[in-house]
This record gives sequence, structure tokens and C-alpha cells, in this order.
Amino acid sequence: MAKPNLFLVGAPKCGTTSLHAYLSQHPIIHMSDPKEPHHFGRDLVMTQPRILDRKQYEGLFDAGASLPYRGESSVWYLYSKSAAQELHEYNPDARILISLRDPVELMYSLHGQYLRSINETIINFEEALRAETDRRNGKRIPRESHFPAGLLYRHVVDYVPQINRFIRRFDRDQILIVLFEQLTINTHGTFRRILDFLDLPETGTVKFEIHNKAAVPRNMNFRRFLKVHPKIQKIYGRLPEELRGGIGNAALRLFFKSHDRGVLSPDLRRVLVRELTPEIDRLEELVEQDLSAWKQV
Repeated sequence: MAKPNLFLVGAPKCGTTSLHAYLSQHPIIHMSDPKEPHHFGRDLVMTQPRILDRKQYEGLFDAGASLPYRGESSVWYLYSKSAAQELHEYNPDARILISLRDPVELMYSLHGQYLRSINETIINFEEALRAETDRRNGKRIPRESHFPAGLLYRHVVDYVPQINRFIRRFDRDQILIVLFEQLTINTHGTFRRILDFLDLPETGTVKFEIHNKAAVPRNMNFRRFLKVHPKIQKIYGRLPEELRGGIGNAALRLFFKSHDRGVLSPDLRRVLVRELTPEIDRLEELVEQDLSAWKQV
């Protein structure tokens, strides 16, 4: 058995699905399926599927036992207060990839994803931010929520303490931080930087397609109905693969729409940037990268 030794630990909505797909295409990297087993992070309280059994978890990497890298991409490891220590205890020689994004844009994007998954039911983003005080006290949590902690949007983008937890456990040369904006503007160059970090050659076989495009529900009540009736999902899961694909594509067209919510309100962005700038300044020093674009309004 060869332990996984490559962990893409988050943050969410920072291109991790695309990065996982790109890494999977490299012939000497094996990435887990499913992408997000969330085996580590004992402090994470979520009802979404996790693979907590150690034997089952390590079985995800059997096919890559002979390869130099075996990895997974659980985006809430960065948020977790215990995952960094757990990962170090499990494999102190592991490589850690951290993907970050303009915190205001991340919160806005995460809110949109949560509307789709019914982790969130407050449609207005500004109102969802105002609800954080109540939610810290256990109020206004949707009964369908699979990860209530993620509704504290400002906590999700509290990058400095999150990164420091990994820096305290792993040597700096074991950690690479990439920016979502760099990945978007220069996908090939950013991936080349990751391969350099892993001391791996470029193969020219990776297709840089965009994965996990956002969508929002056309009908929130119907989406809620599906979430609170898991038997429907089980029946769907037993259907033949070709039938599932056809039904899934039809459902996406019928009940979801490709997401272009438009840019965030300039006034709200101005308020949030002003609020988060001190933390962005601290992060800039920590990661030694220019984050001035995140402070633009």
C-alpha cells in the first residue's frame, strides 16, 4: 500500500475541480475518485458523503501504488482546524497545494453554489452575509444544510490562520500556493508551476477545460424536494449509466440555468473590500505575492 502524498486542500471555489482534473490527466499522477473524500478534518461537521474508514480511503489510491504521486482534493481541509495536523501525522512528507481567490469573489461564488445545493436558502447575498451573526448562534440554518459552518462566509476566507496551520506543520518547500486568478489568466503556466513544484515533466497531454461551472436553481422548492427525499436520489443512482446521463442532462437544462449572476454590486464590493483589506495585507506578506487586485473596488 502506498499512502497518498499530494493534497489539494482548498479553498473552495478556487479552481480545485479543474486542478484535480488536470492533475488526473498526468500519466504519473493518480488522483482519487471521488475527488473530495474528506477523510481528514475530524472537526468538520458535514452530512455530505465522506470516506472516514481508513482502509476504504487508502483503497482509493491502490491503482496509483507504483506512481510517484497519489493525491486527492478535499477543499475543506484548509478551513479545518485539525486537518493540517492530521495530514502531517499521516504523511509528513506530503506535498500540499493551496488555491486561493479574491475573498469577495469567493464568498459570492460560494453563495451561488450553496443555493444550488440548498446548503443556503437566502437568495440575496447581502442578506446572507447579514445572517452570519445569527448563524454563529445556530439560528437561520436551513434544515437541508449539509455543511452549516460553510455559511459563515467570512470565516471561509480567513486565509491567514488557515495557511499558518499548514506552515506550522510542513516545511515551506512542501507547500505551494496558487491563485485562482493566475489559473484563469494563464492556465498552462500555472499548471507548469505546479509540475515544477512536484519535480515532474510536462507531457503535453493535459486538456485545460473549465470544470464545475456554476449554475443556480430555477426552482428552489423543487431543489429542496429532491434534497429532503434521498430515496429519489438512490433510485436515480441504480439506473443504467447511459440513462442516468440522459436524465441528468435533461434535469440540468430544466431545473438549473448556466450561471451568470453578473458582477457583484459595486457598493457591496466596496464595503467588503474595505472590511477585508487589513487581512489581505497580512496575507500578502505571508504568501509573498502581489494581491493588490483583490483590493480594487
